[in-house]
Amino acid sequence: MESKLICISCPRGCELLVQTDERTGVFISVEGNACMRGSSFAETEVNHPERMMTSVVSIRGAKHCMLPVISRRPLPKGKLVEAVRAMRSITVEAPVKEGDVIAEDIAGTGIDVIAARSL
Repeated sequence: MESKLICISCPRGCELLVQTDERTGVFISVEGNACMRGSSFAETEVNHPERMMTSVVSIRGAKHCMLPVISRRPLPKGKLVEAVRAMRSITVEAPVKEGDVIAEDIAGTGIDVIAARSL
């Protein structure tokens, strides 16, 4: 089976033509990539797509009322919405330093969410 993807590994944004096994859905090959990152991106996107999560949480006692947060590693794409929803219920107290863990094991992924800045 053929599918088209736009590579997001670099600013070039190559249009990739990805071949997968029709029966199993397993990655076979990719065309259209200008660099090796495109091939790696296509294989990951077909087999287990992941995305970095960025969001905000409420913070009390700081100059600003919202604290930007980011996942320590990419999350499985299917868990992204659940993870962002979990962020809505979190409120932290100032002071918070960049890199402090805000939420552990978000959405059961084993991945922590950390502060993206100090407040």
